[in-house]
Amino acid sequence: MEPGHDKQLTHLQRLADELTSRGFTARLLDASQPCVKVTNPHNSKLTERVLCRPTEDGSWCFWWPSQQPIGAAEDLAAVSGAPDATAQEVTGAITRAIAVLTAPPAAPDQDGARP
Repeated sequence: MEPGHDKQLTHLQRLADELTSRGFTARLLDASQPCVKVTNPHNSKLTERVLCRPTEDGSWCFWWPSQQPIGAAEDLAAVSGAPDATAQEVTGAITRAIAVLTAPPAAPDQDGARP
């Protein structure tokens, strides 16, 4: 088990709880690389994984599997009844990413072309 494993799981569980409260299906997967699996409740084929690990300065951050940072995990700990700005940014980024995945295809115009 890696150092900080418990802290990593705590951050991921808090994120899963927040996303669940926003209507997503979010499940903590404690595997070799712990993550939160986020699923669109309207289409279970549309999912995304979110990782959590420390940055170079030792602070914890949520990450996409593509190694792109999402936002600071420490600030999400403040989420209880009223999320702070950073928590809203993190969950907002994840919400937007899932929304892009779940957007229905644009309807064809009168000529049958799609925008």
